[in-house]
Amino acid sequence: MTLNIRMPVLVLLVTALTATAAYATAVTFRYRSPTPANSVNLAGSFNQWDTGATPMENVDGVWEVTVDLPPGRHQYKYVVDGSEWITDEWALEFADDGFGGQNSVVVVEDEPMVVGYGSREGGPGVVAIDTGPQGTPVTFRFDPAGPVNAVSLAGEFDDWDAATHVLDDVDGNGVWEITIELTPGTYAYQFVVDGRTWIDAGTGPGTEPDGFGGRRATVEVGEEAVTVGP
Repeated sequence: MTLNIRMPVLVLLVTALTATAAYATAVTFRYRSPTPANSVNLAGSFNQWDTGATPMENVDGVWEVTVDLPPGRHQYKYVVDGSEWITDEWALEFADDGFGGQNSVVVVEDEPMVVGYGSREGGPGVVAIDTGPQGTPVTFRFDPAGPVNAVSLAGEFDDWDAATHVLDDVDGNGVWEITIELTPGTYAYQFVVDGRTWIDAGTGPGTEPDGFGGRRATVEVGEEAVTVGP
């Protein structure tokens, strides 16, 4: 009698687990660290933000891991060397992380997918500013004098926020770049190296005083695509 009672329960449990697994989608996360890293882990809403639950593997300089996720919206970040939380700039969507930064968001459907480094043409170097249909693509390029870990772009178009527009050296040739869309006009800008060094003018077609004794670059945007820098 005991066996007959428990068997249907066991069958139902196995059926439920099988059904749940059938609705999971394989999602591959990829991250390229701009500096040497000993470990990278994936933390997100799907693993209770556990910094050790989902370790990534270094494959030729790109850290990767594939996890099965149910369809829906999932927030995540990369955790470098157990303590540094990194927003995936290759994500298509972002959400407030509650600590003054942003979580990356992946929208999972029913087809296997790849997110993160190299997952889409242009990557984080293509950012649409809310300018409407008249936006003109402007590519900013920066060639540092020596090794750097990170480069960002700050200007009048983003209230001089050094965290909004992050450049990338996608092809590894030492030149960092980003393309954004701007409405026609003249914009002042500077590059920010490693989050703290603001670079004076030198790559832009024009300059103006920066208010701190130096000069910052300006670019004039019209109807045609523009590239500034080397």
